[in-house]
Amino acid sequence: MTLIDRLNALEKLGLIDNTEDWKDLREVRNHLAHEYPDAPEITAANLNHAFQLAPKLLLTLEKFEIFLKKSNSTL
Repeated sequence: MTLIDRLNALEKLGLIDNTEDWKDLREVRNHLAHEYPDAPEITAANLNHAFQLAPKLLLTLEKFEIFLKKSNSTL
């Protein structure tokens, strides 16, 4: 299953709002994982972008926790 297939499935379950946001989050993660010590302005821009996306990530975590609690209670 490709990443986009997984994201589409999560979107159908209502666990993520849309796949584009997750592509954006993944891109920011990739940029942060590959720091550019010679370009601190790029690192700063990526960190600022990550901080902007953090609330969306935390909201998604809450959705997953609720989903898992509901799933466990039906077992």
